[in-house]
Amino acid sequence: MRVLLVSANTERTAIIPLPLGPAFVAAACRRAGHETALLDLMSERDAIPALQKRIEEFRPGLIGISVRNIDDQNMASPKFLLPAVREVVAVCRRLCDAPMALGGPGYSMFPESVLRFLQADMGIRGEGEIVFPALLERLESERRESERRVMTSGHSLRQLEHEMARVRERATPIRQAAE
Repeated sequence: MRVLLVSANTERTAIIPLPLGPAFVAAACRRAGHETALLDLMSERDAIPALQKRIEEFRPGLIGISVRNIDDQNMASPKFLLPAVREVVAVCRRLCDAPMALGGPGYSMFPESVLRFLQADMGIRGEGEIVFPALLERLESERRESERRVMTSGHSLRQLEHEMARVRERATPIRQAAE
């Protein structure tokens, strides 16, 4: 599966962290055989256009979004950081229909509330290096099963069309005799 992992942190007021968690998850996904791209929005001059470009070029089957912080931890005048991440989710939704999975320390602190606020499809609380590749395998397995059902349905449809053609062939002499 083609997986795009997005480190959504763009807050530069504190120490600028490297996206180690998403990098570990990306490495685990690659080891599991998935084509994986990692986009660190902190390192992009213009985050949203960079995200749009990566989605359009890579066309992911699943997007993982790492939520690092809920707020800027400034007790005197706190800044809520999730609206910027919600914009990332909205851009992803506009550009593709890939499911979105949340993760990261900010998500893991308040998983239900963050999932609801960001309007993503699912999330992984805690370490993602083992669980995320397992999630990808499960989604691929469900897709394969769905394709098998479609192929079976398609085969049944072809059989039905063949039977209908045979009925029409048999009905033609009857129609001709009636005329």
